[in-house]
Amino acid sequence: MRMKVSAMLVAMAMAFAIFAVGAPAQAEEPSCYGTSCNGINPEGTSCAEDAYSVLAMDVQGDGMLELRYSPSCKANWGRFSLYTRADFFGMVSNTGITHADLYVWNLDQPLYGVAERSSWWTTMVDGTIIACTGVELIAQDPSPGGYYTTPDPQGWVGNLCG
Repeated sequence: MRMKVSAMLVAMAMAFAIFAVGAPAQAEEPSCYGTSCNGINPEGTSCAEDAYSVLAMDVQGDGMLELRYSPSCKANWGRFSLYTRADFFGMVSNTGITHADLYVWNLDQPLYGVAERSSWWTTMVDGTIIACTGVELIAQDPSPGGYYTTPDPQGWVGNLCG
């Protein structure tokens, strides 16, 4: 009888310990995976939480172009950051660069552009195959009246594939 009571007390103690500590946390499901990420903005998804830059390059001394990757989502996207920030209009570099046309794509697949109108990153593409990102810088110099001149595309200047 004592053995039954002891065994019952041990079982109750174990059950209490599991209940008090809690069950192991479940890993969060990825927001998307591989091709299901195509065209989705990475901001605000679980994909952005574990992302890192797999490739990066300086673009004409104006900014950094990066190919980002999320291992949990198996997705890539491009990000471009100018080195110098300026007024509310956006970013302006020392050479008059005010914004960029930024794209990401898988080889032999459609291009995807920026995630939002004013963002400096693209939507995502499948990260299970080769992905590329590129940028075209746009220059606009401020006029004496405080407005910016007509956009002057500077040409396709960055291209990363990995």
